[in-house]
Amino acid sequence: MNGDDKDEMVDIQRMLVIEARERLYLQQYNYVRDDARKMLSRLSLPPEGTDDPRLLRGLLEADVDAEKHHLGLMLAGTLEGDKYLQSLKESRPHLRQQPEPLPTTRSTKELVDEYLAYKAREVSDKSLRDYKTSYDVLIELLNDRPLGDLKRHDAVELRDELLDYPVNRKKGKNSQLSLEQIKSQETWQTISSSTANKHYTRWAILAGWAVQWDYIPKNYLEGLAPEPDETSRRAWNNEELNSIFNLISNRKVDPDTLWSFWLPLLGLVTGARLGELCGLLVSDVTQTESGTWYLNFENNEHRHLKNKQSRRMTPLHPGLIPLGFLEFVENQNSGLLFPSLASYSSEALSHEPSKWFGRFKSGLEYGKDVNFHSFRHLMRNMLSDVEAQDSHIKGILGHEQGDVTFGGYGDRLKPDLLAKHIEALPVAQYLKQQPHYTETLK
Repeated sequence: MNGDDKDEMVDIQRMLVIEARERLYLQQYNYVRDDARKMLSRLSLPPEGTDDPRLLRGLLEADVDAEKHHLGLMLAGTLEGDKYLQSLKESRPHLRQQPEPLPTTRSTKELVDEYLAYKAREVSDKSLRDYKTSYDVLIELLNDRPLGDLKRHDAVELRDELLDYPVNRKKGKNSQLSLEQIKSQETWQTISSSTANKHYTRWAILAGWAVQWDYIPKNYLEGLAPEPDETSRRAWNNEELNSIFNLISNRKVDPDTLWSFWLPLLGLVTGARLGELCGLLVSDVTQTESGTWYLNFENNEHRHLKNKQSRRMTPLHPGLIPLGFLEFVENQNSGLLFPSLASYSSEALSHEPSKWFGRFKSGLEYGKDVNFHSFRHLMRNMLSDVEAQDSHIKGILGHEQGDVTFGGYGDRLKPDLLAKHIEALPVAQYLKQQPHYTETLK
């Protein structure tokens, strides 16, 4: 093999490493699901394990390690590396063929407009505004350059520019200034790494969609999103949960603020978003024919779910029943479960509870790395700990099912199926210390 061929094969192997890392970053479990089935079959283990995210992630990590190992052997010039290099050339000739460049007739703005029109059918207005904000940043940084013209090095440079992007770009006098003018000011600041991560991830999603529709030849943005801040949201730990629910159990509240007793408990045992819980109707607390109580998360006049996957039926933890939750529900009239939330001035029912919980956790001296959403992170961790299947975890949390089997619109998993996972959650110590809700009233 001559030097040019060897260099070409090394470049291909570098790309294989990048692609393996992208699959790991995007959690493309379907790529290794067949390997998981074969492994479990060889070990005479039940096939249900193919849904275990820990196994699938481990296989993706092993794939990355293997590709990196092969690259190292090739670069070291070992005999084993030369043999692998030759086998790569013979077994993967398609990797050496340069694809014909696709015409990039659509500008980045046109791609964004078309994608947002498509996305509007499945996400809330707020989510759509968040996407548009991210794509406005992309359009500004590309400066009329078509998305389809980008290569990998362009994607890296774009990420670096994003990390140097000013905060509050579209607010106040900044909206009238160019990027250069903003950066010439002494007091300007960059956006956080977490914000940059969200923007870049949305850009990669846009590029992936454009590839699917043959608008651009390749998504070079995949796997390059900046790492979020170390202060990104995390799950509560046991010590924090003890402090939170010890304080909750000793508080006295007015009847109109009973939501401040129930919402943290519901967050703990459902992992639902604060807005989803605040928008619960009395009729959303219902029961299956076999007797399983559950919360029905649907769009209603008070609550617009984040996306269609958020439609779900989450079993009610039996530990709430001794606290009088079903009695509380029965004592409410039809309409909102927490009707007093509609009396506050904000249009968002979750506005006042969000402010209250922020003050509540700050009083316990907890920082910005935790908030009400930390219950959602906690639920994901707890469900993994009780060995719930990945599809069941997604069904409880309202996440998109990556598997075609569960991916259809409206294919919500039944509460009777999911109840065993909710009952197995390690939350008894926090629920048992709570009084009956009537004892919390002033």
